[in-house]
Amino acid sequence: MAKRIPAVLFPVLLFLCLLFVGCSPVHVRYDFDPAADFSHVRTYSWMDSTVADDRLRDNPLLRKRIVATIDRYLEQRGYRRTGQAEADILITIYGVSKEKVRLTNRPATGGYYYGPGYYPSWGRGYDRVDVHYYTEGTLGIDIVDPKRHELIWRGLGTGILRQSGNRQKMQKEIDTYVTEILKHFPPGHEQEGN
Repeated sequence: MAKRIPAVLFPVLLFLCLLFVGCSPVHVRYDFDPAADFSHVRTYSWMDSTVADDRLRDNPLLRKRIVATIDRYLEQRGYRRTGQAEADILITIYGVSKEKVRLTNRPATGGYYYGPGYYPSWGRGYDRVDVHYYTEGTLGIDIVDPKRHELIWRGLGTGILRQSGNRQKMQKEIDTYVTEILKHFPPGHEQEGN
């Protein structure tokens, strides 16, 4: 016999589902040229990054995986990769990273204690400071108008980089970054979910 969810719990469960679906480990920002016409875009090509501290230049295998992921994503949405001369837009990617430190101050508990083997004491004791070192990475995807040679769309995805020797986990992170960034392209056609 199947149990039914009480009507009182349904809104709570719905909220929790939306909370988990809406959470993303990637913080995305994007901007675009409002004068650019994205309605004619059907084809794209790749161009090299001009960013001076591009971390993807130092890691060509990672760059290759990201390019392949973007190609798959765009192909699924009806775009076709061509040569630069025929392309409606040019795409370039780059990665930057920063070493970060996060300090967390946790106050010690305190109070007046009595009990066997305890003497009365009053005070908070010592605060505890936790130090966390991490690397924050940003994947940038720029879209350039090939005729005017001007940037017309930029998407940036920032999150904590995790070192992993597991290629499946690495690919899942790449998929998340690419999906979260490109779901805002073209502007005005933002996609919910994947």
